[in-house]
Amino acid sequence: MSNKKYEKNFIDKWFERKLNEMDRYFGEVFNYSIELIKDYFKGLKNTWRVIICIIILTCLFCYLGYKIHVLFIGVLIISASTFYSIFFVKSIIKKHKLNKMNRNYNWLYELFNRQVMVIEENENHITINSYIPYADVLKKKELLENRFDRGISSINKKGKSFRTFIISFDNGKKVKFKKKYYLKDYIKQPEKELSKYRIPFLLGINEKEKNIIADLGKLNHILIAGESDFGKSTFVNCLIQSLQYYNNDILYFLVDFKIVELKVYSKFNNVIFVNEEDFSKYLRKINNELNRRKNVIADAELQNIKQYNKKYPGEKLPYIVFLIDEVADIRLESEDNKDMESNEAIITRLLNQGRALGLHVIIATQNPSGVQMSTQIRKGLTTKISFKVIGHIGQNQVGIKNTENLDRGEFKMLGDDGKIKFLKGFFCDREESWETFNEILEKRREKDVIIFWGKI
Repeated sequence: MSNKKYEKNFIDKWFERKLNEMDRYFGEVFNYSIELIKDYFKGLKNTWRVIICIIILTCLFCYLGYKIHVLFIGVLIISASTFYSIFFVKSIIKKHKLNKMNRNYNWLYELFNRQVMVIEENENHITINSYIPYADVLKKKELLENRFDRGISSINKKGKSFRTFIISFDNGKKVKFKKKYYLKDYIKQPEKELSKYRIPFLLGINEKEKNIIADLGKLNHILIAGESDFGKSTFVNCLIQSLQYYNNDILYFLVDFKIVELKVYSKFNNVIFVNEEDFSKYLRKINNELNRRKNVIADAELQNIKQYNKKYPGEKLPYIVFLIDEVADIRLESEDNKDMESNEAIITRLLNQGRALGLHVIIATQNPSGVQMSTQIRKGLTTKISFKVIGHIGQNQVGIKNTENLDRGEFKMLGDDGKIKFLKGFFCDREESWETFNEILEKRREKDVIIFWGKI
């Protein structure tokens, strides 16, 4: 009898010890589950929160109130299975959202050579994992602003991480430009402001609706690209008129094979209008003038036209603006291939040598492809201005991407510094707003302007 009683006590103690071990083990599992729930609780919907709360309360009542371990284990298994099922479903949804996000931000991955990944997006910020240094990400801030069409308030590291960055946006989108900014309303600028520039002209309106004055002397040679009817020709007209308004020492060669766009400027005594018959002739005259200037400046033991005009104010050399309205017409109108190659070779030489000698080349085109313009010419046009260009090939040729969504008159400019500016061009039109042209013409009649015909 005593042996049976001993055996019973031994079995009870062994069973109790095992239950305690299981209790301790599943208690740890339960605590771990609670920690997991805490980590992911915020991301779950309200319905799932209620379900999890019910399961947790059931487990607690079983564990604390009744000490029914078998029932507790069963409920715990059910709760754990439920939790991991929810977690699994949530992981699938998160993976789907991540894949969708990756498709949406494919342009961002290409911008950083696929060395970044967006891991979280919000209305006011996105979080990225990056293998690119923080300083290199900061350099792309302006490009990111243009692509997101939103101002970026900051790009910060997340905590102490060296690889996770948070890109925070301003509250609103970029300023919405007005439909038109008339040149006549902005052309009059203080002399003090203009004196900061060597060859000033009005460039456009920035995102803060402030008019921007640019210096052609620093921009050097300019490529203007854009689809038809999106503001390219209007920009060219405003460029010429603002240059005329602010500068008296420039000789213009305006090439327009269509005639209708730039012929009107031949009324000015410092403008030479070039049609298709005279193009090659005047191109060679400009080339000869460049060679002459090289000798003059070299004989004076100086380096550029700025130094020469400062040293010899009585023998000033005029700046020359050589503007081609549509470069594709040069190829179309050049039936002789040798003549075409010769013209391109001269233009390339003008681009390479013109800056120091006071020559600035401006070329406008609808299609900047290699068929219409050689690589040497595109490379020599160091400042790029792009209105709406739809095709990726065209955008790559210009050197400015993401211009397919630009509205009429909006453009992006890429300068020597590698920074892209987003601007809206001014408006002038012969039917609606041509006052600036007439004012310049009247000014030329009242005041004698140096006539440079004998220089070329």
